[in-house]
Amino acid sequence: MLLGNLWVAAFVTLAMSAPPPHKKMPVVAKESPSANASLTTTCKGAGDDVRVILNERTKHDAAAEAGSEAAEGMSCNVLYTKNGQTQSVASAQLETEYCDGVAAKMRITLEGAGFKCD
Repeated sequence: MLLGNLWVAAFVTLAMSAPPPHKKMPVVAKESPSANASLTTTCKGAGDDVRVILNERTKHDAAAEAGSEAAEGMSCNVLYTKNGQTQSVASAQLETEYCDGVAAKMRITLEGAGFKCD
């Protein structure tokens, strides 16, 4: 009987620690960029401190580039502008979800630091 009670206690503990099924994670981007498009997020901080996250997507023919029979695909590049200086912080070939994730994490980090992002 003790073993049965331990199993029930473990199950109840796990069930209570899981997030309620009706709560969802916040959506960071309203829509994903389409072919040859970009999604720009502007974050404003104190004074005139402005940061820009640019998530660019480019449609390309992977077969022609790779000399193989690969399908058409998308590449992406995330550019970050801070203090007037722009640098590439992430890029990917054929896996644009990677850039979406990097851009979303950057926005969350900036908002956590007090920036207001659009």
